[in-house]
Amino acid sequence: MRDFMTIVFDVCRHFLLENQAVLTEEDFAKIHGWIRSKSIPQLASCSTILPFAYQADRDRLRVLLQVEAFFKKNVLFTDEETCQATAYASFYKSEVTCRIANKRLDHYLLNESRMNADLRREIGRARSYVSRVLGDFSVFLEAIPEHVRMTSGASAQRPRRTSQAPVKVKRKPFVSGSCAPYYDALSRHRGYGHTKPRLVRANRIEMVPKNYKTFRSIACEPEGNIPFQLAFDSFAKQRMRRVGIDLSDQCRNQDLAKRASIDNSLATIDLSAASDSLAYNAVYGLLPHAFAKYLDDVRSKHGMIEGRELKYAKFSSMGNGATFALETLVFASCCYAVGSKEFSVYGDDIIIEKELSARLVTILRFLGFAVNSEKSHFDGPFRESCGANCWEGVDITPFYVRELDKRKAVQSHFVNGLVKIAAPYGSLATYLLDLVSEWKLPAVPVNDNTLSGVFVDAVSAYGLRVVRNRRNRWTFQYKAFTPITRIIRLSREPSLFLWHNRRNSMCDEREGYFLDIEPSISATEYQMPTHKYARKWVDWVYPIKGIHASLYWWSDMLVTREGYFT
Repeated sequence: MRDFMTIVFDVCRHFLLENQAVLTEEDFAKIHGWIRSKSIPQLASCSTILPFAYQADRDRLRVLLQVEAFFKKNVLFTDEETCQATAYASFYKSEVTCRIANKRLDHYLLNESRMNADLRREIGRARSYVSRVLGDFSVFLEAIPEHVRMTSGASAQRPRRTSQAPVKVKRKPFVSGSCAPYYDALSRHRGYGHTKPRLVRANRIEMVPKNYKTFRSIACEPEGNIPFQLAFDSFAKQRMRRVGIDLSDQCRNQDLAKRASIDNSLATIDLSAASDSLAYNAVYGLLPHAFAKYLDDVRSKHGMIEGRELKYAKFSSMGNGATFALETLVFASCCYAVGSKEFSVYGDDIIIEKELSARLVTILRFLGFAVNSEKSHFDGPFRESCGANCWEGVDITPFYVRELDKRKAVQSHFVNGLVKIAAPYGSLATYLLDLVSEWKLPAVPVNDNTLSGVFVDAVSAYGLRVVRNRRNRWTFQYKAFTPITRIIRLSREPSLFLWHNRRNSMCDEREGYFLDIEPSISATEYQMPTHKYARKWVDWVYPIKGIHASLYWWSDMLVTREGYFT
């Protein structure tokens, strides 16, 4: 079997040859040389290395972005030791940035008369916006029992592979000291009386893959803190929907990015390490004191990193259940403060009127944030936001190759994504056809799950006999790669408090499973998904978003391949 890294380089070479006419001779020679010498840093950033890429023609930029996407986020090309070192350096740099921001904000927010008049007015407008969105703290306090929930994320005491929510009820959770009173109060509110949770001082900082050159830091919070952090997350998202910010849908940002690429009226702004740059004093400076105090109480104030304890200068980071909603609210308030009438915020993806972007950048820098110049676009025909890349209204979003291994489900996803960017009946499609035969990947009718198998159109699926009618003439099934589950037996002495939070959580339906038992029942079983796949018969649901045109010529190549019918 061919080496997976070699396959990625071969795919990139075939794609480049198919699009040679789009590039200049100089561009083609440079990229081809980088492929021969396997120069990952150059290949993973060629759209920024080659001059005027974002002001060039659409097809040229589309090709450059796709070449980047083969390598930029691909874990095959990561050097773990280097990535870990880079991530730790970035983490400590963010802490220094937050400490500097805290000192600056401590000085100016206590002595606002020394602040620039425009900045002072904008900070006041931002505060009023946050206060209006969140409303009365007593309303939130009464709503906490309705909003607390549990997720399957990793915690300070559990890795992700054993962190599914039902498993967490097997024992009393760890809770930080400042969060313990909330834990006890909610336990008594549930009717379980006074509880004695296990106290913990710090969360656990881990580094997880981000791209080929670095990891990103994530802080795994104590199990007992997370429900209270998520209570604010749920409440804040509900309140933000009233002012037009819907964090359950990225479509608004993507649609505005598309429009901005046509009329050049809006700027798309992305921030560097936004979560790690949310300074402590920035939160206390913008949020009503009661909300800031609550979030301060339910967060971890210390973290364990490289075997030692660190006191955070940041307010919260990735891993804290409140961070995403909190940073969105902060950035939205900054947009409102500079007078924007048509802004959209999703995490650290910000869209605002172009003429107000400079003023927004000023207030963001004052609060301690840094603009990512590579992913921010203020002028020209290109815009990027929430994963959508648009050039004059045309979507040129590349297909990112993030991993490739021996799992046939992952290989199927790899092939399905590349078919959409290949030239009809071209050299890349022929190469992919060879991979399908070599890897012995099964064909499946087109559906919404790219991991299920190699897509063919409906007619070809019937011809290949990969669809069957099992129950009645209106229901069809096909064999798809589905995750293998393993059985976890819950303890006979579960934490009743966490059990109640799990049972009454709205996330049960969203995550697709239930812990539908009574507290008196001594034990039950739970099926935990794994990273392995097996082929099983599933119902065929036709894709809602339609079918890519490439599917038809690809199905023709696949069906006419000698021996594939067998």
